[in-house]
Amino acid sequence: MKTIGVDANPVPPRLMFSLFNGGKALGSKVKFAKFYLIMQHELEDVAAGKDLLQIYYKVAAAIKKGVQSHKLGENGFKANQSGQYFNAHDSHNETFKLIEDAINQSGANAQSQCLTIGIQVDPDQFFIPEQGKYDVDGPKNLYDAKMLADWYVKLCNEHPLLAYIEDPIRVGDVDAWRLCQMTVKEKHPGVQLGVSKWFKSDLKNIKEWTQMVVPDEEDEEAAEKPQTPEEEDEEEQEQEVGEKADPNENKFIPDVIHLHRSQLFSSEDPASAIVNLGDIIVYQQALKAEERFEIIMEDAYFETGQVDIVDQAFAQQIGILNLQGIAKVERSCKVDRLQEILEHVHALQPEPQPEEEGHADQEAN
Repeated sequence: MKTIGVDANPVPPRLMFSLFNGGKALGSKVKFAKFYLIMQHELEDVAAGKDLLQIYYKVAAAIKKGVQSHKLGENGFKANQSGQYFNAHDSHNETFKLIEDAINQSGANAQSQCLTIGIQVDPDQFFIPEQGKYDVDGPKNLYDAKMLADWYVKLCNEHPLLAYIEDPIRVGDVDAWRLCQMTVKEKHPGVQLGVSKWFKSDLKNIKEWTQMVVPDEEDEEAAEKPQTPEEEDEEEQEQEVGEKADPNENKFIPDVIHLHRSQLFSSEDPASAIVNLGDIIVYQQALKAEERFEIIMEDAYFETGQVDIVDQAFAQQIGILNLQGIAKVERSCKVDRLQEILEHVHALQPEPQPEEEGHADQEAN
């Protein structure tokens, strides 16, 4: 979770790039809707002399080389206007391998893991309502929610760089979401599970599914008092008719919520995206630490070259900034802007004070 440390230095956003678009809707053989590359760069990396822009150039070039060396060539993976490649691979494992090889070739993870992988599954596209199961391995081997969760654990085992799974469960199935989250976290606590489609970037929807209901003080006091036989009978009757159902029964807390610019924006009010995003951030930051989620904020679909969004993400403590497609090298200016901000913050850090000679001698004695 993004926090401000005791020295009041803000934690920078991670940068996300959408690499490959797949799924049934696009006619891809790969079921996953998206593959992401996630870059993490901290003040410690700046102090160690790491340059985020160089890392970006190296991994972007390695991914492009992997695409060009495929049997279909770059034309088979034709990038869209945002710079996201079409996923022309035959399987998700083939896509994982290309990205993993590109990360290894870049050398970015040689000393610390600063590059990781994310996927948007979007299982609604292969969910079969009549049977209540998912067509992952073909119609003869359908998966229920538990099998799907176990499959994600298997993916994490096979691909250690997988750090983010978006839309792992179909929209509306809270029980399955909780089961999936518990199953994955038990084996891989560092892997984040996020929501993209479900809430439609709408604060009302986000609150409906994530805002936990706290019992009133009067209810808590009444629960502590011993009950008479009559009150016990009355409570049993109320439970039978469901009058005191769990108010949080249909709620869950994702690790991440992906907000989309197109959904935040209203044609009637050009400034609505900023207002709506601000309202969601205020809600998120007011939550208890254990109920707080991270936010993915998106850059414009078409590259503008403006770097203000990096400053905004940094100032508002956004968890992840999605810069869209990696095939558009123009987005490098935003990578460079984050490096510039971190270098400035690092320069403001106080120099470590040398220990006084007398104090050191006293400690030695």
